[in-house]
Amino acid sequence: MLIRFVPPDLRRLDELRGEALCTGLFEEERPPSGVLGLVDWRLAGWISEALAAGRIDGHWGGQWLVSVGGAFPFEKLFVFGLGARRAFDGQRQARVVDTMLHTLRRGRVRSTALALPGRSLGEREALAAAEYLAERLLQAGEPDEVVVVEEAKRQRELERAVARARRRSSLAQAEARRS
Repeated sequence: MLIRFVPPDLRRLDELRGEALCTGLFEEERPPSGVLGLVDWRLAGWISEALAAGRIDGHWGGQWLVSVGGAFPFEKLFVFGLGARRAFDGQRQARVVDTMLHTLRRGRVRSTALALPGRSLGEREALAAAEYLAERLLQAGEPDEVVVVEEAKRQRELERAVARARRRSSLAQAEARRS
């Protein structure tokens, strides 16, 4: 399982060679921000138009698959509804991460980029989110590669969080073998 990080900018997204990009959207997030805002810009405002038309709305639990039509090196864009910002907490963030990973497994996606839910508007701590994501990825063993899109200044800290999750996972596996 490879987990790495890239900053949220178009040039770096263009360099990715994955099957999908996963990101979240708050129901009141207009215009889209963060990674989804970058995608919207590249798609000449298609996401904003879909928001205005009600085809995408960010309601809690919503899921949308968007074709990026060759605008990016990945084939699929998954958008996950985060609900209202005021209701978004660590528990909801964990549920969205679980939903993202379940969706990727169902779609047999082996390589993906992922924006941590709630990070585009600074709603949740990146460290806790990255640790939870790493733990869930290590438990599931898939997808094979996940690129977390996060600000460069936070990447070192997040790499340490992933390393801690790997150590905990290794210890748990070793203990399970002894039992």
